[in-house]
Amino acid sequence: RLPTDEDWYQLAFHFGGLCSAGLALKADSPLLVREHQRGTNESLFGALPAGQGGSQGGYFGLGSTAIFWSSTDRDETTTWDWKLLRESEVQRWYGGKLAQHSVRCVQD
Repeated sequence: RLPTDEDWYQLAFHFGGLCSAGLALKADSPLLVREHQRGTNESLFGALPAGQGGSQGGYFGLGSTAIFWSSTDRDETTTWDWKLLRESEVQRWYGGKLAQHSVRCVQD
């Protein structure tokens, strides 16, 4: 299943909270040449900065941001999404349901 907003909160807080969990969730790969892109991958989540496709077209954030869907609606046209930004931060944000984000599934 697609993770809920609450699943993302639990994951972030399990790995130190919103200000630091990004390091544990990001991949530690030699393909990530900039230091701020790399994490420790302590979580084995292995997130890569794949960027996102906009709901109006275009693509941005490749190499700098990873954005993941949650199944939790914010309203009729948006959902709560989770971003792994530069350095170690994890951020809750909302995005249009027509946007193109990365997906991670949760096994119950």
